[in-house]
Order: sequence, then C-alpha cells, then structure tokens
Amino acid sequence: MATTDFEARQLLKAYRKGLSSDELFEEQMKEISNGHRSYVYDGKSHATEREMIMHLLDEFRCGENFASEYLNRWIEVSDQECVKGGLRAVQQRETYHAQILEARLRELASKLFFTLKGQGSQFVLCRDVDVPEVVQHHGLTLDEVEDVLNTWKLRGQGG
Repeated sequence: MATTDFEARQLLKAYRKGLSSDELFEEQMKEISNGHRSYVYDGKSHATEREMIMHLLDEFRCGENFASEYLNRWIEVSDQECVKGGLRAVQQRETYHAQILEARLRELASKLFFTLKGQGSQFVLCRDVDVPEVVQHHGLTLDEVEDVLNTWKLRGQGG
C-alpha cells in the first residue's frame, strides 16, 4: 500500500507541474488503483515483469544459440587458420552464453519459447509455447532459421 501511495503522490506532482496530460494521468491512476500493470518490451505487452524478462532472456538465448551455429558453419568453410582460431573462441563463448541462459530459464519457468537443434548442415526450429499447437520447421538453413525467428518476433505472442 505504501508503494501505491508513493506512486500516486509522484503522479500527482507530475500532473500539477504540467508534465502529464489529463488522459495519461487518468490512465496511470487507474493502473495503480486496479493493480493491473502492463510491462512492454519490443512492442509486446506482458502481464508481469517476470514474463517480460523471461521472454527477453529467451530471445537472447535463441540469438546466442543461432550465433554459435552460424560461427560453427563459418569455421567449417574458412581456409585461414588464424581466422578459425578467433572464430572458435567467439563460437565457444556464444555456446556458453546460450547454455547459461537456457539453464536459468529452465529454473525460472520450466519452458522455453524456441528450440533450435542441428541435424548435420540443416536445422530444426521448434516453438511450443504461446501457440495453439506445436510448430516445427525441419531442414532449415541458418538464413531460413533467422527468417522464421524474425517472423515469429513480428507476430508476437501466439505467432
């Protein structure tokens, strides 16, 4: 309750100083009184801050995993040993980041939004959260994986 009172006082101060419009003030006061807050990241609304952070971490995890796979393919085609060594160091770091993020997300939620698995030179991309039924794309190249991820990101939840 003390936090709500403090927020209301701060909003009232901003309103009195002319820093907030009537509409914005009214909307924010309704949020405080109803206890309903909306957390928005990248244009997507989340019911709780936790959900928003988990979605953000999952996007980062998927990006790190994608970068790891991409760098691994680059290493395979490079004919420069000095380049391969540098790429290998970065690729291992990206793999490590993806593993840490995945472990933390599993601790927090027991669910991940996306799963990427390599099958030789092709990939399987799976989404089983926030969709009516499991969506799987088999036999994708890295460019195709990136396109699908961008499409899902644009569609948002349920996409």
